Amino acid sequence: MGCLLKRDLIAWCKAQEGTEENPMGSNRTIYGEICDDAGLFPEKKNGIAWCGTYCEAGVFENVFSDKPDYDDNDRVWDTLYFLYQPAPSQNYACACRFFAKYMRDAGAWHSKDDFEEGDIVFFGDEGNEYHQGIVVGMPDDRCGFYSSEGNHNNRVETVWHDIDENISGFGVPRYDDEPDESDDHHDDDVKPEPQPEPAPQPQPQPFDFRADYAGEWKTCAPSGLRLRDSAGYGETLAVMKYGSTVIASGYYDTINNMDWLEVMYNGINGWCSREWLTDHKED
Repeated sequence: MGCLLKRDLIAWCKAQEGTEENPMGSNRTIYGEICDDAGLFPEKKNGIAWCGTYCEAGVFENVFSDKPDYDDNDRVWDTLYFLYQPAPSQNYACACRFFAKYMRDAGAWHSKDDFEEGDIVFFGDEGNEYHQGIVVGMPDDRCGFYSSEGNHNNRVETVWHDIDENISGFGVPRYDDEPDESDDHHDDDVKPEPQPEPAPQPQPQPFDFRADYAGEWKTCAPSGLRLRDSAGYGETLAVMKYGSTVIASGYYDTINNMDWLEVMYNGINGWCSREWLTDHKED
């Protein structure tokens, strides 16, 4: 079984902002391609209204596992599990009313009173939902929310909605628990004494080095490539859009037969998979 983290899906959504149909007006998108290539539905769906395939592709792209034999077939079944959907041959979640029904029937459902970030919002009346998106932000008073939506003006857009709009409810994917990033607890009233800044020291580099890995690369993951704080499946620092430029130091680490490169992206140092970088010498 793979893992799905709410923070990864929300970061992915924000990185999709502005992604358009190609050609415009065709309903053809990278999200339809992802779903069709994975075989998540009984028929090809690239070319139909795509708010549902956007959400489906988002979950598929963000399911991960550190098992060396984990593949796209495993990812398909995990995606269906996380979204409470049936086998691909019987999955009609590309239609909003079915996507909502699967989650509602499973009890994976929030109302306007208890929705959360990461929920999938469904617009319309129960059983007749016509649009959906992923909640990526909201104020404390829950007067509304920001939703990342595919097929909004023929592109991905983050949209503000008032809570009194016609909303049937909010589906809740089977997210895994977020890892606890700090076990330390401090008394807020106790302020540490200022310490002098230590002189910078050269750090030992435990990773392997390849000169041909050093230099400029372009990302080539269609729906964005995650920049992580460590090789493998560390915390997501950013999601880099297709064609983004990164600068690699030449250091790399191999995990489960996959090379992860140390790179800099927009001033942020992190790690990303070599598999989704184009060779700078071939550009």
